[in-house]
Amino acid sequence: MRVVPWRRWGRLLSSRSEASCSSSTVRFRLGSPLLPLLLGLPLAAGLGPTRAQAQVACTTANSDGSYTVPSDWALKPSGVAGGATFRLLFVTSTTRDATATDIATYNTFVQDRAKAGHSAVTDSCGDLFKVVGSTSAVNARANTDSESTDTDAAIYWLNGAKAADNYADFYDRSWDSAAVRDESGNSSSSVTFVWTGSYFNGTAHSSPLGTTTEARLGNIEDTNRPFSHLNLSSSKSYPFYALSPVFKVDSGSPTLTISGPASADEGDRDPMQRLFTVGLSSAVTGKVSYRVCFSGTAKLGSGSGSLAQDYRMESNGATVSNEEGCLSGLELAAGETGSGQDVGIAVLGDLFPEGDETVVATLSLEAAPEGVVLGTSVVTHTIRNDDGSKATLTLPGATTSLIEGDGPAEFVLNGSGVTSGSSYYVQFGLGGAATNRTDYRIEVRLDGQWYDVTGTAGSVLLAVGADVLPLRLRLVPLADKRVEGEESAVLTLAAGEGYTSGTPSSVTFDIGERTVAVAAAATTVTEGEAAGFTLTASPAPTGNVSVAVEVTDSGDFASGGTGARTVTVGTTGTASFSVATTDDDTDEPNGTITATVNAGTGYAPHSTEGSASVTVNDNDVAPTVFWEFRGGGIAENSGTYTREAIQANRDLGSALTVNYSLSGTATCGTDYMITGADCTTGTGAFTLPANTTAFTGVPFPVTITPDDISDNGETIIVTLTAGNGYNISGEVSTFTIYDDTGTAAFSLSGRPQVGETLSIVKDSDDPDGNGSRSFNYVWQFRATSSDDWSDLAASQRGCGDTTTCTPTHSEEYPAVGGYFRGRASYVDGNGLGTGAYTNAVGPFTLPAP
Repeated sequence: MRVVPWRRWGRLLSSRSEASCSSSTVRFRLGSPLLPLLLGLPLAAGLGPTRAQAQVACTTANSDGSYTVPSDWALKPSGVAGGATFRLLFVTSTTRDATATDIATYNTFVQDRAKAGHSAVTDSCGDLFKVVGSTSAVNARANTDSESTDTDAAIYWLNGAKAADNYADFYDRSWDSAAVRDESGNSSSSVTFVWTGSYFNGTAHSSPLGTTTEARLGNIEDTNRPFSHLNLSSSKSYPFYALSPVFKVDSGSPTLTISGPASADEGDRDPMQRLFTVGLSSAVTGKVSYRVCFSGTAKLGSGSGSLAQDYRMESNGATVSNEEGCLSGLELAAGETGSGQDVGIAVLGDLFPEGDETVVATLSLEAAPEGVVLGTSVVTHTIRNDDGSKATLTLPGATTSLIEGDGPAEFVLNGSGVTSGSSYYVQFGLGGAATNRTDYRIEVRLDGQWYDVTGTAGSVLLAVGADVLPLRLRLVPLADKRVEGEESAVLTLAAGEGYTSGTPSSVTFDIGERTVAVAAAATTVTEGEAAGFTLTASPAPTGNVSVAVEVTDSGDFASGGTGARTVTVGTTGTASFSVATTDDDTDEPNGTITATVNAGTGYAPHSTEGSASVTVNDNDVAPTVFWEFRGGGIAENSGTYTREAIQANRDLGSALTVNYSLSGTATCGTDYMITGADCTTGTGAFTLPANTTAFTGVPFPVTITPDDISDNGETIIVTLTAGNGYNISGEVSTFTIYDDTGTAAFSLSGRPQVGETLSIVKDSDDPDGNGSRSFNYVWQFRATSSDDWSDLAASQRGCGDTTTCTPTHSEEYPAVGGYFRGRASYVDGNGLGTGAYTNAVGPFTLPAP
């Protein structure tokens, strides 16, 4: 009863001349026999048993603790007069053990039985039944409010004879009747033993309920021993006595009652009204306010045309609460008895074959003058199904393999026992790791078009006309960028309307991922050759797939081909690409070019073949490096020594780092420092800059640390060691550190005139001694005071390697205007090679004519 007849859809849905193949809500042309819908909530529970009897609500107790029942109540014992009290006794139709120590456990047990029993017992009354049993902490008398101080009442078997006149009679070991009744009011003559845990007077036995060994039972067949007969193992299962609250028969107070309409067919067209009548037995001086709430197996809706309702409430000026299912604010005016005061529902016909369903109306007082009571407060109306028997629907039961982003797979919903003109409210439960609307979507075929059925992550709901069965559907796998492996989508027929699930009732789709692997065309190339790669998609796609690839370069060989790129793989399943390399003149380590497949839409990188590398071999000869001077003597007080240098035998296109080690008698960090050296390990690295030309020395500075220690002759030995990109020749340079306190002093005598003789004069000795070797002399000349001094220029003007020189002048080698000086070289007493210069003489002139 969820859907209006198909022929009424024209008033509910917008018409369209063209069907769209994808939408969140599918719309149809007039007369279409199928409505795919998205419904996020599961279907309501199935049909249950009806209660045909009038019921009493135990919501408000009288001042004495009793609950009023009408004189016509189905369970009122015969002969009980108005104003009299009584209680109902039954033995549970089901059994359990007696091991629980909490009396509440047994109370709940009998209350559940009471609520499941006779239709005249409402849940509110059923929840007030108590077990006639004792635990070590609670006596049966106290638990059932049957002490001498409690409101006394006769006790009757539920729907049966009287068992006791009052509480004293109940506990006197002699019941009036042993005609046992269960919670439904049926005879239970087969029952003998009943758990009580009590003595005959209703107090706790020495073997009460909740013992771990034995508990006390009564014997129902022996009216003298209904409470206390013998002990048995508490683990055995037996029934229990249950005693109702105290009921009081209405003594003629103004009584508000409700009556319901007779059972009727549901129909399949416009809503049909059903009326419940509320009446007051006698007029009162004030206004009576009441409410009516609806329950039962039929579904309450909020408007006509909804697929999820059987009926709706008719307000007639009342306050409507669809959430509670209630009509509130209903009134009977003062002096009004209410005959003809109707409360209505509109039964919404449908075409779903289904069982009969019930609408239970419950009447309750909101406000009334004192003395007004409720009589018959619960009535049931049955909506009879008139759409034939339920059909049996099935799904293929097969498993189909699909690939993300590829084509769909069809399946068919079949039906047997289909009633012509009927409709079916079909729900599919969605299981498996795959998620609807994320990993796949479901489509249905209608009038030659495919329509998207949105549904939820857990279910899809369709309204299906009998004339479209068998119905074509399909599952479309969706492409995404997530790497998730194979996932399954399982569609299973779930509870719906108008059908039962046959066998098979499910269909499974295994949705796999297309994987893309990458392989190198050749594992090794020489610089200047391209590095080739091939992508392979498995399985091959049905259309082009754009694959994201990341290219990286270890070294400096790739010629602009690194970074992200997109490679299109077609239906052949393979695609190739290459990365150019540069053939340079720089000797360098071999490198690699690596291609890695990144995640993308419609595929996933292969788990083990998602990347591939090509080795690029260098084809350049390494330069040879060597010392320019291979060491020398350094005065301790000379600061930074920069005369030594490292050279290479060919031009360097890029910077070259040369490794070295340190040794000798001098201590690194104390006697000297070299930039780039690690004094702890005795190693270092020195860089020849890019674009250094062949045989051009790059100064290797050594900074000497002066001290007051007499340590003349300490050595620094720097040895070039192997590294990447160079060879070694002449690998050792030795520096000797000498103590030095000064040099010998020299001066130059003579006039600055061509033809005059100049003499080098030693004015004082070296303070460290002049050494054992002779002094060596050389002359130097420069043309102006700003030019560099030159030994060669002096020899071209008549000066040799002696202490005297008579300068000459010629057109080729003019001396006029120039300057001369002398230099003396020697090894001092500490062994340090030393040089000293004289003063300069000039500018020179020609002799007078």
